[in-house]
Amino acid sequence: MAMSHASARLRSRPEWWLEHRNKQSKQKWKAELLRSPLTIRTPCGSETIRLSLKQIDYVLEELCGYAALVDHLHRWQVLTGYKHWRPLNVLSFNEILDLERDVIQSLPHAPNHNGVVHVIDPFLNALIFEKTPVYDIHQPGLLRRQPAPSYMRDYSVSKEFAFLPTDFSISTAGHVKALSYINNLHPGETKAMQGLENLLERCLPLFSHVLTDLHRNNPLYQRIKGSCRYTEWDEPEPPDHSDDEEGWVAYERDVRLWIMKRPIELPDVPSGGYKGGLESRRHTVELLGRNLQFVVHSYEICLMV
Repeated sequence: MAMSHASARLRSRPEWWLEHRNKQSKQKWKAELLRSPLTIRTPCGSETIRLSLKQIDYVLEELCGYAALVDHLHRWQVLTGYKHWRPLNVLSFNEILDLERDVIQSLPHAPNHNGVVHVIDPFLNALIFEKTPVYDIHQPGLLRRQPAPSYMRDYSVSKEFAFLPTDFSISTAGHVKALSYINNLHPGETKAMQGLENLLERCLPLFSHVLTDLHRNNPLYQRIKGSCRYTEWDEPEPPDHSDDEEGWVAYERDVRLWIMKRPIELPDVPSGGYKGGLESRRHTVELLGRNLQFVVHSYEICLMV
């Protein structure tokens, strides 16, 4: 985790990929990482970690792999690691103002809840199983009640409600066009619809990158392989007599302390350093030329002073 944070810190600098091969920049970054410890959040709190020189060299060497992953055309780059991407500049300042005017300001707002104003709320008029009438694809012109899904063992599937997604057509050139209405957006709000189509068009490369990283044929890249191992096996001896209550209490206390303080040997980066291949992908998820379904949820976060 400390190596991931160190790498992310370096890659948060503007246009870092233009400097990562420069010897002076690498020496400067190495000195910064050697001088500054990293605070890592863990389930038990926070830990202060100092990377070794070998680990810092590894982080600096693998920057070439991250540089190869930068999507200069669409302005996206990997954030902390696989599956986490961040924009370099998806929308210009004027485009952000236009989107705020056409979507946020022009549409009716739901009540404010703790500083969050819902503009397009997919929860508001969701499909209700066994109640909401839907068109029957097998009997055109007829309506029927939508039954609840039968695979109830899946914790991610609700038995009561379902979002109503919108079909979007993705052209081979990457242009996005809505094929149906967006739930809780009036069809007459054409500017809002166009603004959302433009935003989805800019985010298509993000979806492609993340889905590619998640694909089962693209295994997770590991800096450090192997597992930890304990170097001490001599645990405290139990009492000689089963009725020695004080002895057993002391033994249990000693075992707990031994477990917490037991020396452990952690795996480290390979001795030969970074071997390459961070940017390699066996399979790429391509979204162009397809119809995709999206659930649109638009809201404004009002910061309270």
